[in-house]
Amino acid sequence: MFSVFIFVPIYIKFFGIENYAVIGFYTLLLGIISFADSGMSSAIIKEFSLENTANYKYSVLRKIENLYLFICITICLNICLFSGFISVKWLNSSSISSELLQYYVVLIGIGTAIQLLSSLYFGALFGIGLQVKSNIYQIIWNIFKAGIVLLPVIFFKASLSFYFIFQIICNILYVLVLRFSVIKILKKECSNK
Repeated sequence: MFSVFIFVPIYIKFFGIENYAVIGFYTLLLGIISFADSGMSSAIIKEFSLENTANYKYSVLRKIENLYLFICITICLNICLFSGFISVKWLNSSSISSELLQYYVVLIGIGTAIQLLSSLYFGALFGIGLQVKSNIYQIIWNIFKAGIVLLPVIFFKASLSFYFIFQIICNILYVLVLRFSVIKILKKECSNK
């Protein structure tokens, strides 16, 4: 919550208002796409919090994971396919070319789809009862996404492309760490029984 007050002036100072508006569009799109979750992360929290076997939990995870992957790929493809339309009709810039805006929209589509996938594994960790661990992962992820990304921007005048690629890398690492943690815990539960 405080990162908005801390980082927004820094973003505007180093990126400029038009580039920050593209970042704002990314944030808006993340909010809209979160509706694609449709309660599936809540369902996995509920299923994982019940006294079920690790094998059952793993099968539930795999089923919802496949559905999530389909949704994420569909969202990503749609944003990428309509990136030209979005960059011309939704985004308006006098200093950023429409081709560059289209490229940013493609990067935004990839980043948002990967970030949506993270809610599945976050919910699984939460349902297992590892709220502190899942929240620590989320805090570290947010520090990198909102704060650490600014270091190259400030010191090396990194571009908006760098910002979005950094977001994608952070999202991929976050998803992998969460997924690895969930699978490791489920395997440990299976071996203990």
